[in-house]
Amino acid sequence: MSAPWKIWRSQLEAIPVLAEEWSDGGAEEFVRDLQSLVARKRVQRESALKLVDQIKDVHILFEDVLAFFEIERAFLRWSAVNCPSEELEQAGLALAEWREVLRKYSGIFPPSEGTCRSFAAMQTFLREAESASATILAGFQTVDAYLAPRSVESGEFETEAAEPMLAAVAA
Repeated sequence: MSAPWKIWRSQLEAIPVLAEEWSDGGAEEFVRDLQSLVARKRVQRESALKLVDQIKDVHILFEDVLAFFEIERAFLRWSAVNCPSEELEQAGLALAEWREVLRKYSGIFPPSEGTCRSFAAMQTFLREAESASATILAGFQTVDAYLAPRSVESGEFETEAAEPMLAAVAA
């Protein structure tokens, strides 16, 4: 039994026998409530562990794309711990959607040597990069809202610039 459980158990033992807490039905209601809480927490725990695996998979599978669009560093601060437990499922869905966007562009970015052999090919590539950048960044920002660290004082998210640095596209 972990330390918090031992402390809570000893606090319950310290309640006097004639206290209202031990009256008919009170303790049983508490136990039912506790069992319900345990069930909810276990579901949330499974969602959090699944989200941890999803984050790792996205990083491993799409590291090159993330680096190309210069969002890998901001991505690395993501953690399932940062996500409120009631939003774990939505965060997992958003991450799965973003993963599909990254999969779509993973064969294109970063470009291969042959992709930009001519000026026309380079212009085509830059147009595709601009479009992809907007789509990838939009998905990133959605997932970032769930998984980025939050400021303790304000409850707000800490933000870092996570915009792709496509100087050639912007020019």
